[in-house]
Formats: sequence, structure tokens, C-alpha cells
Amino acid sequence: MLKRRTPAPAALELLYDLFFVAAVVVLSFGYSHDPTLANLAWIAMVFTLIWAVWVATTLVLNLLGRDSAVIRTLVIGQILLLIAAVSAADGIYEHTLVTGPLYSATLLLLAGIHWKAQQLKPELRSFSIIRIWACMAAALVFAFSPWYPDPGYLLLWLLGLIILISPGFKTQSLEPFGLDTKKLAERLGIFTVIMLGESFVKSSLTAAESELVGLEIECVLGTIMIVLSIWWLYFANVPAEGEVTGRTAHRFWTIVHLPLHIGIAGIAVGATMAILPNASHTDEANSTWTLVISVGLVFVSFAAIEFLANDRDSRRAGTLFLGAAMLSGVFGIFSARRDYVDSQIATLVLAGLMVLVVCCEHFLRQPEEQPEEQPDQEPSLS
Repeated sequence: MLKRRTPAPAALELLYDLFFVAAVVVLSFGYSHDPTLANLAWIAMVFTLIWAVWVATTLVLNLLGRDSAVIRTLVIGQILLLIAAVSAADGIYEHTLVTGPLYSATLLLLAGIHWKAQQLKPELRSFSIIRIWACMAAALVFAFSPWYPDPGYLLLWLLGLIILISPGFKTQSLEPFGLDTKKLAERLGIFTVIMLGESFVKSSLTAAESELVGLEIECVLGTIMIVLSIWWLYFANVPAEGEVTGRTAHRFWTIVHLPLHIGIAGIAVGATMAILPNASHTDEANSTWTLVISVGLVFVSFAAIEFLANDRDSRRAGTLFLGAAMLSGVFGIFSARRDYVDSQIATLVLAGLMVLVVCCEHFLRQPEEQPEEQPDQEPSLS
């Protein structure tokens, strides 16, 4: 008799990450066609909603530590509904009526994942029940959002988001439920790499749309430098902090990834508008400020994570990141009133700032002490 084979849990998690990033690509393309600060805030809201579902699903899968056909089916259903909801979300003043109900159905599937998890692992009952009720209450709020005029439905969305994440702010420790902090840090690290890859792919596809001339070529290289610098700075210390921080600090460490990921997605959008400004139908203020705000979010997120460590090297690195965020803001104020060429120059300047921060951060930290190797002792003849 043939043994039933099922995909490994890691394969399901990777599939979930890839489709989530696909949803982010859909969002970013929508903003590129109507690049206003109002739509930037709206996209940040939608991104936060789907990011909250991703974190909640990732956390329960981490605590469960196993897979089943029902769990896989519910997660795949989540993927389909999230893609449909994001694709239907047209903008802050063009609210598609099905977006709220689709997200509501996604939350019901998340409640189903929690229900199945506490059946497979009874120790998760107290953890799952409160989150099931939160998902159902939030789903009810999102289901009624189409009856509110644009953009008033955003208030309902915010209320639903608060209800959804409210169980996460309890003082209850997750360690007794079997939380694997190392694996959670790895998951967020892998997801961050995929987000960085999305930024690279988006800017590269934009560059392939037409023949690049002048500073447009250097702008593409500058975007790649920004992406690689974020990768360097992230893996210099962030995953390690996620493995060793305490209960409250670890929750904060996880939440800080939200502005970090929003910043990474914003860099891709801003770079797209800077590379081909005429094709994106934007002006210099929107493209420059999108880049400046996104880079600033990345620096502030890194600083917040560094200050969690509360040691000398981390405090120095955190101060460096805050200083870099302030410099990017000052440069944004200076360059926002320039023309399209300056938006491309802004990309190069921010890329240079990123590389400079990478170099300074590297030399600010003390080198790790390598453990001394014990000489092999010869076997005794006695």
C-alpha cells in the first residue's frame, strides 16, 4: 500500500510568503498609476490589513508545529481571497464593494485555522479561542464596510484591525504553547528577503519597459544599491535580536517589521516613478517623497530594533540609523521642489546614504569573539 505523501510545512509557508508578496506587487502597481499621498496612506492601510493576517497565520503555524490537509486547504483559501481582495481594492475614493467582504471571508478562514489548531494541539485551546472570537468580530465589521461612503469605510477597517490584533497585546506568554522564536525569526527574515526581491524585480521590469537614457540607468543601479544595503543591515543583527529578546520585546520586534516592510515596498514604488517619471504620470514631489518616506521608515525600524538590545554597540547603531533617517528627511525637504531629474538624483543620493550607513554600521560594532579552539589531546597510554 502506498504511503500518502503531503507537502512539507516549510513548502506551505514559502508558498504563502510568495503569494503575499504577489499581493503587494498588485498594490504597488495600483499606486504607481495614481501616486498621491492620500493613496499612499490608503495602500499602507491595506498592506497593514493583509500583513496582520500573515503574521497571525504564521504565528499559529509556528505554535502548531505540524501540518494537515485541512490547514493546507484553509491557507490556500486565504491566499486566493487575499489576492482577490487586493485586486478589487481600487483606491481610497474608488472603494470596490467586494473588498471588505472578501477580507471578512479571509478572517473566517483564519478563525478556521485556529479552530483546527486547537483540535490538533489541545494545549492551544486558550490561545485559539480568544482569537477565534476576535476574527469573527472583525469579520463582521469588515462585512458591513461596503455600506459606508468613501472614504468613511476606512474607519470601520481601522476598527476591525484593532479587534483582530487585540488578543496579541495580552500579557500571556507564548513560550508554554511551544513558540519557536528561532523559527519565527527565520520566517520573518525569509519574508524580508522576498520583499527585497520584489523591489528589485519591480524596478527591473520598469527599466525593461523602455530605453533608458541619462540618469535613468544610474537610477536603476541606485535602487539595487538601496535594496542590497537593506539586506546587509537587516541580517547584520535583526534576526539575532528576534531570537534572544524577551516576551514583550519580541512582540515589539515583530511589529516593527510592519513599517520595515512598508518601507521596502515603498522604495520599489518610488524607484519606479523616479526611473520613468513620464510613464508613471507623477510629479517630482510625489516620487521624491515616496522614496524619502520609505527610506526613513526603514532606518527608523532598524533603530527601534537596535534599541531593544540595550547594549553599547546596538545603541550606537540605533543612533546612527536615527541620524540617517533625519538626513533623508532633510534631503527630502530640499529636493521635493525640484523637477524630474532631481527625483532621479534623489535616488542616487539615498543610495549613497545607504552605502555610507552600511560602512559606518560595520565599523561601529565590535567584532565577534571567536571561541578558542581546544587543542586535541593525545590519548593517554595509561
